[in-house]
Amino acid sequence: MRFSLSSFLISLLFVVILVLMLQFILWKKKSIKVIRSDFIFGLFLIIFLRLILPIELPTTITLKSEHVMPAIFTFFQTEFSIAGQSFSVLTLTLVLWGIGTAVGLLKMYRSHRQLRRTVGRFKQTLPLEELPFLDAKDFQFLKKKQIPLIQSEVIFSAMAVGIFKPKIILSKKVPLDSPELKYILKHEIQHLRNHDILFKYLLDVLTAIYWWFPFIYLLRRQLNLIIELRVDNQVTKALPQTEYFAYVESLVAVVKTLAPAADKKAADKAVYFSQGSRNVLYKRVTFLLEGYEIKRTNYALLAILGVIILATTSIIFEPYNDNSAALDGTLSLDDLSDLDAYLLHTKDGKYYLFYNGENLGEISDTNQDFFTNLPIHEDN
Repeated sequence: MRFSLSSFLISLLFVVILVLMLQFILWKKKSIKVIRSDFIFGLFLIIFLRLILPIELPTTITLKSEHVMPAIFTFFQTEFSIAGQSFSVLTLTLVLWGIGTAVGLLKMYRSHRQLRRTVGRFKQTLPLEELPFLDAKDFQFLKKKQIPLIQSEVIFSAMAVGIFKPKIILSKKVPLDSPELKYILKHEIQHLRNHDILFKYLLDVLTAIYWWFPFIYLLRRQLNLIIELRVDNQVTKALPQTEYFAYVESLVAVVKTLAPAADKKAADKAVYFSQGSRNVLYKRVTFLLEGYEIKRTNYALLAILGVIILATTSIIFEPYNDNSAALDGTLSLDDLSDLDAYLLHTKDGKYYLFYNGENLGEISDTNQDFFTNLPIHEDN
């Protein structure tokens, strides 16, 4: 595996194509009838990993680029002077990139610290025993992981926060005997099982690194919808028909009373049942209604993900310049043969290459493949 400017640029090109493909799938109504959350999440993972590892593999095929890549490389190698110091465009680009990344990570840290302080003020813990609708599986998960349920008047419905010490925060505005609370809580528990908060943090780190890349912001918005579609599908796939549509109705109720801005401030660092705009919530409802009979993607379509993985790692473009005219009259090492070339070993221990009786210069390493078969003459 090797990282290079070429592998980095081709990775970004594939990311652009796949993000646009993902956007089309998410918002084209006809597509969600056949493409479900398993395919969508798989496509997201491919994009996610390509951003983390913009490398070329040993099996990658190198293709020549005679115009675009040479122009890009020439641009980055262009030098200029500032206060008498010479810099290349590449050096300046890396410096600005580093500064932007540091600023982004600092903002992310401050936002995380502010969320921790806000959540730390929520003290009212709810005993699990007061929620009789919790099934044994969810009850044991919360008990084993020591995940507290906290009530607050600040939030609208419910949210899950924290990576290493997760918490589920329930709104006091939703009564404990509300039929919707059962599905809201199952939704948040599934987020924690999926480690969705970790995904959001990792993508935030990538956003800080790729702050100059506009498609990273589109991908971050897509993730908010993708993890909700995935959790909705996971929670409802085992529900009977009546409960399936009860879950959908609970989302419809949220659409009618959209979460206020207080909830949205935590959107980047938490996951919650009512997450997203009206359009996102409408999309989730539509996805569930369209997917009642088709809960997973056809295996033939899932195989396309394998093709995409191969495609994104199979080729790379390298700059190529055809300088054959400039090479006229020069000597290639392939032209050397036992008949017209030899090495001269002088008394001071040095080696010189002779070709057609002409001294072509000193050879510092005679162990190279080019010279191992050449005869060696001693200087008398």
